Amino acid sequence: MYRFVLAGLIGVFGVALGLLWWSQVAPPTAPPSEIAVAGRSAPSTVAWDPDSPLIHIQADAEVEAARALGLAHGLRHAWTMVLWRQTARGRLSRWLPDSAVSFDRHARQMGWARAAQTYIAQLPRADREWLAAYASGVNAAFATEYVRQQSSFAALDTPPKPWAPWHTLAVEHLLTWMATDVPALPDSAAPAVHQSADSLRTVDEELRAWLGLHGWSDAMAWALTPAESGAPYLGARWPRGSTPDALVAPVWHTTAADTAWMTTVPGTRWTLAHHTRTASQVMLPRGRASWQPLAAPDTIHRATERLRQRDGHELLLHTAFTGSGRIVGPEVPPALSPNKSLAPPDSIRSDSTQVDPPRADSTHADSTQARSTWMLTLPHWNEVPAQHRRFPGPASLPHHDPLVLRHDTDLTTAGATQAIRDAEGDSVGVVLSASPWRRAWADRFSAYADAGRSVHAWAVDDTSTWAQQTVAPLQTALAMHPPTDSLSRAVAPFIRNWDGVFAPSSIGASIFQAWWHEMQAARISPVQLDTTAYFASVRYRRGFERAVARLREQHGPDVQQWRWEAVQPHRFQAPLWGTATGHLSAAYAPAAHNAPIASIPGRGHISTLAPGPNPGAAPPAAGYHLYWTRAGTQPPYYRTTNLTRTLADRLVESPDARINAYQPVPSPSVQVRLTAP
Repeated sequence: MYRFVLAGLIGVFGVALGLLWWSQVAPPTAPPSEIAVAGRSAPSTVAWDPDSPLIHIQADAEVEAARALGLAHGLRHAWTMVLWRQTARGRLSRWLPDSAVSFDRHARQMGWARAAQTYIAQLPRADREWLAAYASGVNAAFATEYVRQQSSFAALDTPPKPWAPWHTLAVEHLLTWMATDVPALPDSAAPAVHQSADSLRTVDEELRAWLGLHGWSDAMAWALTPAESGAPYLGARWPRGSTPDALVAPVWHTTAADTAWMTTVPGTRWTLAHHTRTASQVMLPRGRASWQPLAAPDTIHRATERLRQRDGHELLLHTAFTGSGRIVGPEVPPALSPNKSLAPPDSIRSDSTQVDPPRADSTHADSTQARSTWMLTLPHWNEVPAQHRRFPGPASLPHHDPLVLRHDTDLTTAGATQAIRDAEGDSVGVVLSASPWRRAWADRFSAYADAGRSVHAWAVDDTSTWAQQTVAPLQTALAMHPPTDSLSRAVAPFIRNWDGVFAPSSIGASIFQAWWHEMQAARISPVQLDTTAYFASVRYRRGFERAVARLREQHGPDVQQWRWEAVQPHRFQAPLWGTATGHLSAAYAPAAHNAPIASIPGRGHISTLAPGPNPGAAPPAAGYHLYWTRAGTQPPYYRTTNLTRTLADRLVESPDARINAYQPVPSPSVQVRLTAP
């Protein structure tokens, strides 16, 4: 009898466990095989395999391709797109507690949504038609139960609202800013202006970290012609964000006449990479911004907008702006005040397709000369957007100064480059990046200029030429002046024998990084030692001893606990939007410490070609999406880090984070045909 009861309990437990898995991991329903899309006039299909990020689109006409792309993005990246839209419009506090109000105020002062509504009317007709077609595809996806039943939307008790054409521009403005570095305010500005600029920088850094969209400064593109000559290789790496949902969506687009492989960004027109058999192009988003004193002809516009909160109350959000940028200084009005004249609305989750209008009597121009006020010119303020080449062609990034590598018959570049040289010193390629690490990457790419080394190995190359050069003075110093304490003497062989490889099991990598940190803190530059630099070698040794002491303090006396995979793991955090299946975390607050965390064993380094942790950056470390191809030949390749959620609410690395070709599986498990309404 006892055995039967035990077997029954085990069976019930198994069923409960299965239901728990299904409710937390399995998709709520399968997408339909046919979806009606407004405006559809020619056959097109979308297909994918759930285990791959690659989307296969079959569409001939450009507008039909836009509808298919919108449908694909809407089906596979609905929550990410809606979150970015909500952020760009300054409406996060409708979903989240009071802690999101600062993000909403920041978004509205930056004017991402306001600029989008202004510029869409100025776009050429062909661009507006593309945006409308893309929005129709997104809305068809949002109307399916496959999207509406996702637990992210269920947890907020609201389905995704319709996607308007200008929403695409608003998301582009948000992502443009994520790719823009905030410049330093000139010292000539008044103290009150510096205080206002510091507040802007603080909330901006918090928003970037919460969205996981930091790391654009370390994006890179490269071109290399190996020793066997022939067509060059082109590649790039873009930050995928520290969240489980990757920033980019690989697309394989086929028409009756041609095939194109692209790297797209959901919710936008952006095509970061485009490859056909006749031309290849990769781009790095890069915005521009600068500080300027407010000029005499400028006027400050003031507005009071309603900011609806999750609990049903409203705040009056006071903003000040110009037609040229974001202002800081004493002219900026106080932030918020309660809206006592308006009753809470019946539904706090309504999400219309328009920006909350300012109160009719509250927007006016202040012609007072604001000499103590400065203006941050923004990437989307200073010019009327030019017509871009739309999908499926390689779209330019509007309102950017993108870094571009392009090859058709010759290689052309736009942006800061570092030459890749072979053993004889001849230029065999370039690295394109705004990062100070581009020279380190170019030096490492030089190893791929020789015959016999596969260029594909760059995606998993965790050797740093920069580290090999930088550690040499320390190795020399330790030979001249052995460490004085027993632990430092015991671990010295790890650094003497270290070859600059940031492998997961490397102890030398951890010691080197700790020593580099000590040198940076002491403002000592580890350069090649001069033979007379006796005192420099002593300082290097002392820095080494301090590094060993720090590692012992942080990781214990067991040297085996100093492995690189433990000392510098990749740390991914999933704030509000959870995993790729769209699950919300239990805590709605934007604070990073409330989010599920995945610590993936560390390998690589910011100076290696295979991207790894950047010890100088604030955690969580950003992941990257790698892309490369050979001009005029086979399909491109990509490599990205994919995360999945376990039953214990932990994030772990999926086993498919390896090199993949832009080739969908022969029989995709999901195939959707676009039909007319």
